[in-house]
Amino acid sequence: MNGLAFEDSNRNYLIIINAIVRFEGDLNILERSVGMYLVGQVFGWKVLRLVHHHRTIKKYEEILNIKIKKEFMSRGPLSHRSKALLDADEVGNYWKIVRGGLKGARSPEVIATGSLDRVSCGTP
Repeated sequence: MNGLAFEDSNRNYLIIINAIVRFEGDLNILERSVGMYLVGQVFGWKVLRLVHHHRTIKKYEEILNIKIKKEFMSRGPLSHRSKALLDADEVGNYWKIVRGGLKGARSPEVIATGSLDRVSCGTP
């Protein structure tokens, strides 16, 4: 996958800036929510649901003023690199894993691929 660009980079930027401007509290939480936003764009909401607790996602959604299922694709362009999603695909029951029905299957690990993946934000 080469040359993937975010088509709504201005909108994405505004979501992040608005969250920063409105935020009050622990800066570490703000930083994590912005990180989740960026990761969600390239990995998708299914990966986020596998690696974060639902309360954590809810907190970050409130900070960003988004809903991950509306904001991101279920599987982003790099979702194939998520060990948790690969495990879920192998088991064949994504929601069972999300609910904790299979211990150790919610790994936050990102695996390497044979090709170089490149994601750009629309600027060279």
